[in-house]
Amino acid sequence: MAVGLARFALPLLGIPDGTVRWLSLTALLPIGTLYAAIRVHMTGFGAYRRLLGVLFVQVLASQIIVAAGIAILFSAIVLVMRAQLDLGDSWRVGIDQEAKPGLVIHGLYKFSRNPIFLGMLAALVGCMFLIPTALSFLALAGGLIGIRHQVFAEEAFLRRTYGDGYLSYARRVGRFVPWLGRLR
Repeated sequence: MAVGLARFALPLLGIPDGTVRWLSLTALLPIGTLYAAIRVHMTGFGAYRRLLGVLFVQVLASQIIVAAGIAILFSAIVLVMRAQLDLGDSWRVGIDQEAKPGLVIHGLYKFSRNPIFLGMLAALVGCMFLIPTALSFLALAGGLIGIRHQVFAEEAFLRRTYGDGYLSYARRVGRFVPWLGRLR
């Protein structure tokens, strides 16, 4: 269902079917749909405990937390998709040492230097709210560590590649949110 939705919606956003960008965005939709479906189709705490076993964390099981998890996860997916679109031709996975496509400072990048990673972290938080287990907490912790490592590597590359232009941008715009993580 999610892939079908992507086949319909992404071309409307100007992303041709079958491109690398289309494939990466399409991969996000089933993940979010799976987490939401697992939580929505469970009935009562008994089924939830049987499905997830001893890792169940009862304190997070309220319907308000579940609704927040769904909202956070959906918003995170939209954030990642929008941020990838804002990157345009500069979008790539990893660091290409030879590439110099230009510093992107428009769209979401006016407010955050790393909106894609912010969306990924938000998705992990949403998943933890939907499936509150030790495993989802560990996934969030691992995501934080991995993303922190990648962000520092990308910042070093951007400093080398764009010099003062990047430093000026990084002094104005926060690492993840506008008011936090600006370079001094």
